[in-house]
Amino acid sequence: MPRQCHPGVVVLALLLAACGGGRSAPAALVVRHNFPLVPQTAGVHLAVAYPQLRFAAPVQVVVAPGDSTRLFVVEQGGQIRVFHDDPAANSSSSFLDLSGVVTAGGELGLLGLAFDPGYAQNRTFYLCYTEQPPLRVVLARCTTDAADPEHADPLRRQELLAVEKPFGNHNGGQVAFGPDGMLYLSIGDGGGGGDPLASGQDLGALLGKILRLDVHRTDPGLPYAVPADNPFVATAGARGEIWAYGLRNPWRFSFDRATGELWVGDVGQGAREEIDLVTTGANLGWSQWEGGQPFRAGARRDGMTFPVYDYGRDTGFCVIGGVVYRGAALPDLRGAYLFADHGAGVVRALLRNTDGTVTVAPIDNVPEPAAIGETAAGEPIVVSQVGQLWHLVHSSGTPGAQFPQLLSQTGLFADTAALLPAPWLFDYEVNAASWKDGASTRRLVYTPGVGSFRGEDSAALPVGAVLVKHFEFDDAGAAAPRRLETRVLVHEMAGWSGYVYAWNEAQTDAGLLAGGRTLKLQPRDAPARSYTIPASTACGGCHTAAAGVLLGLSPPQLRRLVHRGAQDVDQLDWLAHGGVLPSPAGLPANVLPDPYGGDDPALRARAWLHSNCAHCHRPQGTALDFDLRYGTATAAMNVVGVRPTAGDLGLADPFRVAAGNREGSVLWLRLRMPGSQQMPPLCTDLLDPVGELLVGSWIDGLR
Repeated sequence: MPRQCHPGVVVLALLLAACGGGRSAPAALVVRHNFPLVPQTAGVHLAVAYPQLRFAAPVQVVVAPGDSTRLFVVEQGGQIRVFHDDPAANSSSSFLDLSGVVTAGGELGLLGLAFDPGYAQNRTFYLCYTEQPPLRVVLARCTTDAADPEHADPLRRQELLAVEKPFGNHNGGQVAFGPDGMLYLSIGDGGGGGDPLASGQDLGALLGKILRLDVHRTDPGLPYAVPADNPFVATAGARGEIWAYGLRNPWRFSFDRATGELWVGDVGQGAREEIDLVTTGANLGWSQWEGGQPFRAGARRDGMTFPVYDYGRDTGFCVIGGVVYRGAALPDLRGAYLFADHGAGVVRALLRNTDGTVTVAPIDNVPEPAAIGETAAGEPIVVSQVGQLWHLVHSSGTPGAQFPQLLSQTGLFADTAALLPAPWLFDYEVNAASWKDGASTRRLVYTPGVGSFRGEDSAALPVGAVLVKHFEFDDAGAAAPRRLETRVLVHEMAGWSGYVYAWNEAQTDAGLLAGGRTLKLQPRDAPARSYTIPASTACGGCHTAAAGVLLGLSPPQLRRLVHRGAQDVDQLDWLAHGGVLPSPAGLPANVLPDPYGGDDPALRARAWLHSNCAHCHRPQGTALDFDLRYGTATAAMNVVGVRPTAGDLGLADPFRVAAGNREGSVLWLRLRMPGSQQMPPLCTDLLDPVGELLVGSWIDGLR
């Protein structure tokens, strides 16, 4: 029989309207058009700006000077597409196709576009992209043909500057004209981990810098001129093009329309993400400093320009520099710097206070933000790398209430202190659980309607669905397991949003976290250690769109015997019987093995990689171009015998995976390196000894 709703539950008209009716849910979990993570002090939220348009891995949106009616979208694979700035737009056209020139994948590709201030007359624009061999970051000038100004010919391209680099990551890639008419270009430190070339502090290298060029003149032997007022023109051994240095991966920067100030989001190593205000000659610190904390022993403070704001891994792990809002539609946000985090999927507003401090508040969530651009009127456009453009709009009616501040207010538990779930929640178990620093977990699901299977290895749930994951730890001396955190994923109309609750000392309730939190745990037979509870905004770092968001709700994870009532039943059949998922009849009988038990260590290793790494390392994922899903054939993973593009960890002959040699495999070494080089990078402080052993054994067995 289908499950029955609790008789005291109030049927919510809004939820029923959104989800097609049929079932009731707790009043606290009303699904509005969008549920913000903080009170809507500005009365705004994010919405898809052009519902009928989709793009292929977009990384930037740009307006051409003198053209207020069109937007240009840069796609990482090498295309630039253009469309009319109309919410009803249903098509875009190709402005330029450089897919045959650009090397794309991971952090490589067509990265930046800037139109000349005189574009309406000279039809000139500038690009930043990567190509190989050899691997280079290229700045190029392009022009459109007067006979066909709506399309640019890839052959009408002049290379102005090319910087060779050893690794495929940390390319920077922003190109923009400043209010002084000069062209500014950001280039990362060359890649790898920890700035292996020491580029950040080397004024003789262009890596790890922001450059300033005069592209309307030339110097002898150069296709551009070095401005005479650049800060290091007269410094012996320095490159005159350098405007600022000490940067790791300045992916996006922008100029404030009102003040001309240069704002940069510099992507961090393993601890801090930073927002910088950059002035001429500034040393932003890398790789002496990472954000506001030392990265190397003996890091000096003198001569450094420290961030306006930096944040840790409990909040996010890939800052996306944005824009200072100077539009007219949202007056409460005027003067705020809007930025995002690609890993956490959140857009934030930063305001500078008169006393020199800053106030930062999250606005809303977007899947995998890659850039924030502006329309001709100065209204922000958030680029989601999964293919859509979002904009900020006024929330309808009065500002919405906060999400419940206490777990007991959500209605998810009939008795929160006793951890007794509400009767409309279903327990479920997974075959291959991810590593969570030794904590035990409990999983629950609510859905207002039957979900669906997305192929053989993932599922989807309708708007209004809720997932709960509860974490406990067996502390030494405690009579019962210590409750640490409870994470809640809610399928809102704008997508999935995460909310994280940290339990109080009395273990009676849990409070909603705005940022992350670090606890001290005392294992029974080991030294005391830390445990990180992530910020609510960090959930998108693992629950990626490419992985279908619902990491555990897949047939291979769910197909197992569970004890329900007085009998053991197939869990997929049980969930179908309860109306959570459809019948699994006809699906392949694929099952993920348990990494922590079983007979075949190679299969267990692949299952460990799947549950801990494949949410990012998969096709269209957020990480490098290899595939760690369990069902991918070893030869198709793009790891065995493949050279690393994001750091060799000091190996003389490095491979992502060196068949038969774990010690020569970057993938294995990263599993056992705590801190900035660690993988997975988020929400874990403790290395998994079982995962290390399994993956090492699997690599040694490859031939």
